[in-house]
Amino acid sequence: MGIPPSLRARVWNCLLSTDSLRESNDFNYQKCLSEVRGPLVDLGVSEYGILSAIATLSDTQNDLDLNHQQPSGCTDSCYSLDDITLFRQIALDLQRSFPTHRSLMGESPEAIEGQAKLFRVLIAYAKYNPQVGYSQGMSYIAAVLLMQLGEEEAFWALAALLDKPKYLAELFDLSLTKVQHQVKVFDQFLKHRKPELSQHMESVGVLSVHFVMPWFLTLFTSLPCWDSVLAVWDLIFLHGIYTHTQTHNVQESRGNAVT
Repeated sequence: MGIPPSLRARVWNCLLSTDSLRESNDFNYQKCLSEVRGPLVDLGVSEYGILSAIATLSDTQNDLDLNHQQPSGCTDSCYSLDDITLFRQIALDLQRSFPTHRSLMGESPEAIEGQAKLFRVLIAYAKYNPQVGYSQGMSYIAAVLLMQLGEEEAFWALAALLDKPKYLAELFDLSLTKVQHQVKVFDQFLKHRKPELSQHMESVGVLSVHFVMPWFLTLFTSLPCWDSVLAVWDLIFLHGIYTHTQTHNVQESRGNAVT
C-alpha cells in the first residue's frame, strides 16, 4: 500500500522539492547547528542526554528573571530566556514523540542518536523560520521524516511541509484558523456521509475537534496502523493536505466492504 519502502525517501524528496528548496535558500543547516551547539555546551546541555538537558534547561530558566537576565557567567552570545524556553520545550516533547519506537525509546545507541537528530532538526527549523518557531505536534512530523530520510534531508522536508500552502503552511499559527477550518470540513463531511453517527456524537456531546485537531497537528501519526500512516503521507505529499477527504473515503469504503 502506497509507495514501495525502497523508493519512499527518493519520491518524498522529489514531491517536496527539497533539493531545489535547499539550493535556493541561504540557510545553512550545519552552520546553524554549530551556532546553536556552542552556547548549549556552555550551559552543560547536550542533545545526547535529553533527560539531563531538560533538568539543566529547567534550572536555567528558573534562574532568569522577568527582564530576560542572562545566566551568570554568560557573555553576550548566550541565549535569551525565549531561546532557553524553546530548547526546553523541544527536549520535553522528545520524550512524548513515539516513546515506543525503537529509534526514539530507551537508552540504546540507536534511540539516543534518534533523539539527538530530532532535537537538532526541530531547533534548526525554529531558527530557520522564527515566525513559526516550534509548536507541539512538529516533533511527530519531524520524527517520521527522520525514520525515512537522512537528517538534513528531514530538515528540508520539514521546511517544505511547514512553509508551502499546499501542505501545512499556517497550520501551526497561534490562531489555529486552518485547523479549525479542517474541523468544520470534517463535521460537514460526517453529517453528509454518516448522519446517524454525527447525530449520536452531537447527542452525547462528543466534539470532533478533540480528535480532528490531533490528526492534523501530528499529520495522522496517531493512526493505529503504521502502514496506513505512511500511505496517508504518500497521498498528502502527492496531492496536498486536502487529500484527507480522500483518506476518509478510502477508510469508509473498506469499512463497508468488511460489513
